[in-house]
Amino acid sequence: MDVGEASHEMSPEEIAAAKAAEKAAQDAIMREQEALMMAKYGGMKPKKKGGAALPKEHKYFDSADWAMNKEAAAKDGGQPAPPEQELKPKLEPTPLPSRRISHLDPMEKQIS
Repeated sequence: MDVGEASHEMSPEEIAAAKAAEKAAQDAIMREQEALMMAKYGGMKPKKKGGAALPKEHKYFDSADWAMNKEAAAKDGGQPAPPEQELKPKLEPTPLPSRRISHLDPMEKQIS
């Protein structure tokens, strides 16, 4: 009998006892499932996700970058060359043409 269906027919003490019995049944099912899991996977340890503990390897942009570092390492005696500094663009902004007052105005009446 479900506790929710027959609650109008049962006294509060009976409802509490039924809820306790239902919880005990659920706990028994959980213990049984845990015992099955321990029997199947008992000795396994969780995998470590120690990504921070692993040594960081230089990431290469492409195969040419890898080849250049390998060549530099051969010249220097074993140590790969540190990555070069990022080059900043030396571009100047392109001047924009002056704006028209209206799309109907001719090009000669532009504001300078």
